[in-house]
Formats: sequence, C-alpha cells, structure tokens
Amino acid sequence: MNMMKLSLAICTATIALPVFADTYDLDPVHTTLGFAAKHLVVSTVRGKFTEFKGEFSYDQARPDEFKGTATIQTKSVNTGVEKRDNHLKSAEFFDAEKFPEIKFEVTGAEKSGDSVIVKGKLTIKQTTKDVSIPVSINGPIQDPWGMTRVGIEGSFKLNRKDYGLNFDAKLRRGSTDLADLFIGHIGAMDAFARGLQVAEKLQRDGVLKDFIKQRYASYDDGLGQQIERGRTNFRELEKYVLKHGEPRQISGKQEMLENLLNDYLMGKNNV
Repeated sequence: MNMMKLSLAICTATIALPVFADTYDLDPVHTTLGFAAKHLVVSTVRGKFTEFKGEFSYDQARPDEFKGTATIQTKSVNTGVEKRDNHLKSAEFFDAEKFPEIKFEVTGAEKSGDSVIVKGKLTIKQTTKDVSIPVSINGPIQDPWGMTRVGIEGSFKLNRKDYGLNFDAKLRRGSTDLADLFIGHIGAMDAFARGLQVAEKLQRDGVLKDFIKQRYASYDDGLGQQIERGRTNFRELEKYVLKHGEPRQISGKQEMLENLLNDYLMGKNNV
C-alpha cells in the first residue's frame, strides 16, 4: 500500500454494558475498526482489525466529558489477501511481532453541531500523536436483553509516515516529498533519454523508414495516390466501391511495429 495518507474509520461501533453503568465496552460482534489506503495512487485497498478491546464512558447530557481507551491487536490486520496481510504485519509496516498493539486514549471531547469531536492520543509502533475524530453518537437505547447500547461512527485521516510506516515500493507516484519528487524526476529523465537513443538508432538504421514505406505502399499509385494528391472525391470513391466491392481487410502491420520497437527498447539491436 504505497500511499502517504491512510484513512482510519470507526464504523458502527455498537457498545454494550448493563444499564447501571455509564461505562460501555466495545461489542466485538457489532464493531468494525476499518481503514482505507491508496495503492499506487489509482486504487483503494480496504481492510480492518479483527481483534480489539476498549471501553468508553458517555453521558448524553454531557458529551464533552466523553472518555475512553481502545487497544488493537496489530496482528489482526485483515485486507482479504493473505500475502498483503503478512506484508503489513512485517517489519516493513506495522512490525506486529515487535509492536503487538495499537493504542488509542481519549484526552478530551467537544460538541460540534450534531457531532462530537473526540480528541486523543494514537500510538502506532513507538510513535504517539494527537488525533481528532468527528463522531456521531446514537443512543443510548435499551435492547431486548436489558442491555444499554450506544452507536458511534466516525473517521479521520492520518499520514502513515508520521508513525514510522515508511515502506515505499519502487513506484512513488503521488508523493510530494522532495526526495520522492527528485527520484521521480530522475526516473522520467532516464526514460526520456532512453527514448531519444532508440529514436536515433531507428533513424540511423533506416528500419522505421522502411516500415513506413511498406505500410503506405498503397498510396504510391492507383486510387491511393489519387486520394493522397487530392485528385478524387466521394462520388468517385462511391463508384469505385460499387464496382469493386468493399476493400479486403489486411493487416496494418501494427504487431510488426510493436515488435520492432520492443527489440530496440530491450537492447536486442544494441542501442
């Protein structure tokens, strides 16, 4: 997941505890701790953590006194692809063996319209940073089994590199880091220089000229020559088609051109 920004979401976090308490436990059956991250800029990888625990205290009359903690088991990361999950658990990303837990501790909250801004400290690996999460809170309500439930939903964005998740694949598109921009610039210049080398050798060897001559040989005489020199019109073309039928489809030698360029690009012709 080669992206600078990671979006972490707490989705439909249903919390339950008996009615006599104002502290609620995360209900693992009805809670999703999910995330989304760009992959190579063009696609979005989504995943979640499946093992976690936490508790929150909430008073509907005083939402600014919201408190709580949560602990996530890093090894529980799940994107639906085992190979990718193993990579995320490795030292190149979360290093789950060395840092088995991701922690969040609420430090404050404030009412903002219909939402509550929950502020806290998020710790990933050995780095702790302040985050703010706008959340909507529904409830509390009584369920049929006598439990009090509260629904919480919110999301926020973070820069994964702030937490030491610095792995980058060779493709670094989308990054605005100066080092990445410099690498991208050098890579582009290298490709441009290679293209100039290939073009110069194609011209020198005359193979492109020969290809063009073969490709457009039908314009050297006959109707093709008349078309090229502007000496015919649509009425004459109509008469030609009615007399000779539709032209026979023949190869435009596209594959030949592709193979020719590939040979030069791959160095088979000693560029």
